[in-house]
Amino acid sequence: MTENKISFAVVVVTYGSFGRWAGLKKTISSAFDAGAVKVYLIDNGCDYDLKAEISQLFEGRVEYQRYAKNQGSLKGFKSGIMLALNDEFLQPDNYILILDDDVMLDNHFLPSFCKIKKSLIDVDKYVWSLYRVGRDKTVDARYDRNKNYYLNNVAGFSAFRRFSRVYTNRPDEFGRPFFIPWAGTFAKKSAFTTIKLPVSPYFVYEDDAEFSMNIRNANYKILRSYDLKLNEGSQSWFEKKGKQQSGYKLFYENKADLGRFLYKVRNSVYLSKKYLVTNNFLFYSNIVAFVILGYIRYGMFKRNNWSSLKLLCSAIRDGLKGHLGENRTWKL
Repeated sequence: MTENKISFAVVVVTYGSFGRWAGLKKTISSAFDAGAVKVYLIDNGCDYDLKAEISQLFEGRVEYQRYAKNQGSLKGFKSGIMLALNDEFLQPDNYILILDDDVMLDNHFLPSFCKIKKSLIDVDKYVWSLYRVGRDKTVDARYDRNKNYYLNNVAGFSAFRRFSRVYTNRPDEFGRPFFIPWAGTFAKKSAFTTIKLPVSPYFVYEDDAEFSMNIRNANYKILRSYDLKLNEGSQSWFEKKGKQQSGYKLFYENKADLGRFLYKVRNSVYLSKKYLVTNNFLFYSNIVAFVILGYIRYGMFKRNNWSSLKLLCSAIRDGLKGHLGENRTWKL
């Protein structure tokens, strides 16, 4: 395979109602338009006949696997990755790109990557994270958050960051994010066979954060080029008109499905305790501050505030004890 003949396949996970089909169709079409040779699609409990829709538009180009019930993001993405890894059609030097069902790959992705790849010597030891235009709020032209930013934190909150050096200046034009989402992860098939996939039953949220740590543990570096882009087709549950809102605020105001916030907090507590705690006093102090300050600012005068607070404390306790998996009382 020459520098100008890079071959890549795409893994996509989708779920939900027929309302998501229009975005999914654009995602798959954009992947093929950008040069993908194959798409591995995981139907994670869709309530419509997705296979029939796929057959009409992409017959023979999409490998399809269905779960009758949503198995969560981790099982969905792992299943898609394993389809690609077990497919002899893909060679070890071929690439795998992971996408959500509401993003569109830039048409110039492949020539842009070929150009960037030529500027790097140790190309086999990188995992790339595509830039999610409009979604990534951590981008800065000069520096990236480093591991210190996340030590002893709870769902991104820490009262002690000002005492540590939490940013690292960039030596070149490439970003070096510490955590990356599943969507936009791009690496050779041989890399995916080396990097351990998460095994903890997160269900949703933070499984991609553990995978990010596994990437480093396998001695791969994570890079981001802002010339390799994903265009968003929707916005996150905590966004409104392109602006981020506090998940805490939405939680206490019951303006979003409560499960999203609870899964995020529970799994973040679990991940931090397992991988990112260097000082138990700081970690548990952050938990206390996270609960109290969030309640004072957003929950104190809200209706049903005590029941919401109890739900949050229960989620944190589950995270500390490692009680993960799907909680059927938490609506997504």
